[in-house]
Formats: sequence, C-alpha cells, structure tokens
Amino acid sequence: MTQDFEAGYLLGGRFLLVRNLGRGAVGNVWLAADVQLHDEPVACKILHSTFGNDRRAIADLKREVLLMRKLRHPNIVAVHSFWDIDGHRFISMEYIGGNNMATRLAERDTPFQLFEVMPWIEQLCGALDHAHKQSVLHRDVKPANILMATDGEVRLADFGIARTAREASARMAGHLTSGTLLFMSPEQLLGEPLDQRGDLYSLAATIYEWLSGAPPFYKGAIAMQIQKKLPAPIPYCHEAVNRVLLKALSKRREDRQGSCGEFYRDLLEVERAVDGMREPVIFPAEASPKLVGTHSSNRVTVSMFPSGEGDTKQLGVLLVEAGVISGPQLQQVLDDHLTTREMLGATLMRLGFATENDVAAALEQQLRLEIISLEDDNIDRKIALSLPRELAEAHKCFAVKKENGRVLLAMANPLDFTAINEVEKALDFPIDPRVALESSLNYAIARMYGG
Repeated sequence: MTQDFEAGYLLGGRFLLVRNLGRGAVGNVWLAADVQLHDEPVACKILHSTFGNDRRAIADLKREVLLMRKLRHPNIVAVHSFWDIDGHRFISMEYIGGNNMATRLAERDTPFQLFEVMPWIEQLCGALDHAHKQSVLHRDVKPANILMATDGEVRLADFGIARTAREASARMAGHLTSGTLLFMSPEQLLGEPLDQRGDLYSLAATIYEWLSGAPPFYKGAIAMQIQKKLPAPIPYCHEAVNRVLLKALSKRREDRQGSCGEFYRDLLEVERAVDGMREPVIFPAEASPKLVGTHSSNRVTVSMFPSGEGDTKQLGVLLVEAGVISGPQLQQVLDDHLTTREMLGATLMRLGFATENDVAAALEQQLRLEIISLEDDNIDRKIALSLPRELAEAHKCFAVKKENGRVLLAMANPLDFTAINEVEKALDFPIDPRVALESSLNYAIARMYGG
C-alpha cells in the first residue's frame, strides 16, 4: 500500500502537494509547488511501499535517476532528484501539463493519421537518439510514457524508472503483466542484451497503435506473437508507410533501421513521396480504438516501494553486480557496518575484500560516472570553499569546479541523494556527481579547509 496524501501536505518540508496526477508503475504522482523555488510547479513520484525489502530495486532506481539527470533535451522530461525524507521516498521531476498519449488516443473515435503524428515522431526520435548517444536506453517506450505538453510538443518520460519497477515486480511475482508486453521488443522478452534498436521497436509499436488503434499484438498469446508472428500491415496506410513501419518491427534487430533518426528520415521521405497522404481517411467501426482499445496500453499495475535500507546497502548491491565482492561478503560488511558506521570503502579495505580503486572503478562502470581528479590544478578554490566543510565531511564530497553551468561534485558514494540534495540547496546551483576515492576526498578536504 501507498500512504494516502492530501492536497496541502508539505512533502519533505519543501514540496507542497497541490493535486494527484495519477497512479503509475513506480508510485503516486502529485503536482506540487516547490516552496524553496518560488512555488515552481514540479511533479513528485511518491514510491509505492509494497516491496520494502528489495534493496536492488532502490539501488537500480537511484542509478536510473543519476542517468536521467544527465539527459537534457527539450523532448525528455527532466528528472531533478531522488529524495528520502521523513520516511518518504520520492522522485522530483519537471511537471508537464496535459495527458499522456495513451489517454489521448483512447479519447478519440478514430486513430491518428500519419501527417498528424509526424511532428511527434520527429521529436521522439530526436529525444531517443540524444539518449542513445549517451549510452542511455529507455526500455519502456509506450504511449503512457509519452506526455503531450501544453505547447503541443511531446515529452518522453520514465527512462528506465518504470522498467526498474517492472523488474522488481517480476522478481517478487515471478512473471510480467501483459500490459508491459504490448510494446516490448522480441529481444527484451528473451532477456537478451539491449541496444537502441529495442527502443526503436517499441517506438514503432507505439506509432502502429496511433495509426491503427491497437498495438501490433494485443490479445491472445502476446509474448508468442511478438516472438514468432509478423505484424499485419495497417489497412488504412499506404504500402510505403507500412514498409518502413514493419521494418522497424522486424523480429531480428539486425533487420531494423540502425537508429531512430534513420527510421524518421525513412518515414519522412515516404510521407513526402506518397500522393494523397493528407487526404482524410474514413475508418470502419472495427478500427476505432474505443472498440479494440480494451488492451489499454496504460494498464500496467507494477508496484514499487522503498527498501527501508541505507545507502551503504544500495552501494553494496552495485558492487556485487559488478563482481567486486560476493553476496556473503556484502552481508558481512553490512553486519560490521552496524557497529562501526564507517564508509563502505573503509570497511571493504579493512576486511580485505576490495581496494579503493576496485570500488571507484566499479562505480564508474555501473553508474557511468567518470572518476574525477582532485589535483590542485583541477580545483576551482572559490567553488570548493562555497561548500560548507561540515557538508563535505559528513557526506565525503567535494565541490571541484563549475562546468557547463553545473558544479562537479566528487563523491565517494554517488548514490547518496541526501548529499546531492543538500549540496544543491547549499550552493543554490545544480550539480553533476562524479566518482572519487575516499582517501583522495579526505586529503582534498583537509588541504582545502585546513587541518
């Protein structure tokens, strides 16, 4: 169950809840006013509380939030931070007014025509290509994760976040819900390593629904059909359009376009070449999404909840996944931590399980964050001293310099979102976390602040 909140509740002492926007795979989403930023509207996803012992889920979720903070694109919903305050865990992000595309389609009497959705396809392909160039995959592209903003443009939401919730649910329940299958690529169903062509498949399945009123496969043995059955051409689309769309829906990723941008260019060339593309289409009754829409592409009910465990455990999970330590070793470290309360790296070294370099390299790989140098010639003294010493020492972090409008923050534990949030408040500036050795941080702090 998720705690019931009411409008007017001050979440985390900062976000004044205005109204509930709906229940999603990760948690309840609220429109809130950020009282520390002149009541700026934000969306807060308050995590479900049904999976309280899933340390891996929280660690994965924090990792996804870190990745999302790096994605800055006009058609990607900006994720601000992960919060753990007063017993509540939630994610703050950009607020986008308007409905998601699953709702917009369900409210129509007929599917969209190609000329109507081409601007959205261009925006989504641009957003996905931007993410893919930074080695970030969405893994859950579907109409429910595409928001129509009040300016008429679409925004892609929930990079990796809903997927984390779904995988946590699958681990607990032992299966996936059919709602998550509708737009999933064949290779994702098989659990194979994914690349950008998996997101392309899901985008093409989404466009297929926009143009036909239903996804390629929405009833019967969906998983089997995704693996084995060729999707039918859309009767009311030109053969050239179907050719481009069905190529993106190929069973083998090698047979699809190489990128979302390539797919859009192919579709744009077809749209320009086909005569009468913008002529009104008369849809028969069976094409109406109101009739075939019982599949409800917004029907995922995966639960997600906080683990109740600290950052040390979540950091340890990443090290186990990276092969630095074993599960039993992590448990020994956690048992030891109950007494010593020292940093994870210090415990690992004292017990002889790993070196500082092992930990830093694993974090760099798992979180895709660079290890930053704390040599004097890489430090902006003014920026460093703007961070209060007590914050630097309490969270083993160090403000290095400003780059691209953000402060680079060296951290022994980049999953410490409490530190990230407190530092951003103290500096009144957005930060980009970086990985650093704990010993290097201690030395830099002593050198900069004295003592």
